[in-house]
Amino acid sequence: MYLPWFFLVAGRREACWGQPAEEKFQTMPHVITRHCAGTCDTACAQACPIDCIHGPIADATLRSVPAAERGVRFPGVQLYIDPDECIDCGCCVAVCPVSAIHMDCDVPLELRDDIEANARFFGRRGR
Repeated sequence: MYLPWFFLVAGRREACWGQPAEEKFQTMPHVITRHCAGTCDTACAQACPIDCIHGPIADATLRSVPAAERGVRFPGVQLYIDPDECIDCGCCVAVCPVSAIHMDCDVPLELRDDIEANARFFGRRGR
């Protein structure tokens, strides 16, 4: 039996946080960590079916700079996932060349403050 994506997403979230599906959108979804800084590959933004990945510099501007030069031209700049728009589909995870994207409950301990940084970028308080 095939289930619609929202059942699969709710199951992943429930396995992660033990939250009922209706509470899923009250937490952070996937998070882009600081490993993205200076990389700004934009493959994740292109893979996102709802266009919820943004950064302080427009994607078109980032893509106009060769990937090898982005770290020099945009040091410290990274992309972020809008927690209010993300549907937790995970399309962005597989295409990230630096493995910077994690479900919020799977962010490595040393990168947990990136959850708050992601929330702040969109004017939200983290958990």
